[in-house]
Amino acid sequence: MNKKQEAKLGMGQAVILHCDKYIALINTLPAFIIVLNAFKMVVSSIRNTVQREARNISGITVDKKELRETLAKQANVLAAVIYSYASASGNNTLKAEVDYTYSHLRNLRDDELGPTCMIIHKAAEVNLVSLIDYNITPPVLDSFKAMVYEYTGIVATPRNATAGRKALNSSLKNLFQEFDTILNERMDTLALALQQDNPEFYEEYKNNRIIVDPGTSPTQAAGTVTIKGNDNTLKGVLVNVEGQEYFTNTKPDGSFKLKIPVPGSYTLLFTKDGYQTSSAAVEIKLGQTATADMELSPVL
Repeated sequence: MNKKQEAKLGMGQAVILHCDKYIALINTLPAFIIVLNAFKMVVSSIRNTVQREARNISGITVDKKELRETLAKQANVLAAVIYSYASASGNNTLKAEVDYTYSHLRNLRDDELGPTCMIIHKAAEVNLVSLIDYNITPPVLDSFKAMVYEYTGIVATPRNATAGRKALNSSLKNLFQEFDTILNERMDTLALALQQDNPEFYEEYKNNRIIVDPGTSPTQAAGTVTIKGNDNTLKGVLVNVEGQEYFTNTKPDGSFKLKIPVPGSYTLLFTKDGYQTSSAAVEIKLGQTATADMELSPVL
């Protein structure tokens, strides 16, 4: 994700927080709720894609079992939505095409899961116009397809993994296009409809819609890890973001820099053999470095 996209995502998250703050007001306009939920889904898909992109760029070897579980769950959700539409429209052929349970998908062979997921993807693609009302959009399908490519790349050969990286980049581009469309053509208009009776809401909405230029400063956490009690620095400490794919190790002087491209609240975990694992809460802001120094206690 480039700097411009980082800035745009930061703005999108600010808009969501603002709308959630005024959710009682927004509930008076049902169309706004529908659009807000669609926007949240796109932002969530962008965050997931960014995490997978970071994993590819850093060369992390993904645990195939973990990725397999995630893909099976995503495929199951997509299949269930298509099945619901097929049932409502009386399309028994389509129902049969996507009749996959989570356990069925999870138990498929490595060389079967990818093609099966693409069958589900194709069924969604063919019926996309009708599935829009079910919050299935082109960017959502692109994100799912990128995940399939990532998995098949890991299962097959490193060469095939290149297709996964290209798919992720393409997916991210399409997701941001959907991001722009929802904001510019739908949310901005609905927010304007609330302006006359709720000027405070609208002024705050406009302020949150401003994209902050991150400049040349990285969006990251940084600090130094020392031994508690003597202030000696520790090298080789694993610093990772809890529940995310971002990680690094401290240098010989105990320092670290960890780029976290998506602004938000995170927990950093500090781990090293012979020392007690510790954690620190950090607030990551666009274009800024959050300081996270840590002292580790030796295991007694």
